[in-house]
Amino acid sequence: MFISRRTSFAAAALATTALVGCTTAAPVVTSTLSTLAAGWANISNLLAASGIALPASVTNGVTAAIADLEANAAKIVTAVGAPPTTVQQIVTDITTVSSLVAAFYPPASVIGTLVAAGVSLIGTLLSEAGIAAVAANAPAAPYSAPAALMILKGAAAK
Repeated sequence: MFISRRTSFAAAALATTALVGCTTAAPVVTSTLSTLAAGWANISNLLAASGIALPASVTNGVTAAIADLEANAAKIVTAVGAPPTTVQQIVTDITTVSSLVAAFYPPASVIGTLVAAGVSLIGTLLSEAGIAAVAANAPAAPYSAPAALMILKGAAAK
């Protein structure tokens, strides 16, 4: 269940090289993204309350990546299709958060679980964006997509 930096960077590289010219109906991707954004909404607050002294670069990086993810998710809601560059940026945001917090929070922690759930949705997001061939090569996910969505929905409900 541990997500290494190598896995995070591999996912980012995979998304970067594969999202050329792909679009899909936005509602499918939007549902997954809205669940992800809602589940991750409190990660910055959880980091602050965790009692672990994090470097400012980590907290600022996580906050910026989550804000970017939310902004890009909003773009997809208003788009006719899921623009490939927007999906690519969202995958990059997910992997950025993962790589920033991996060294500080074990997978069994609340923050580690939420981040792992987000990483688990990379393949689903790529597939929903019509990039099934690339999604098949996504790094192994710690959770199945339904389990990841359940974790994130539970976090959003708190």
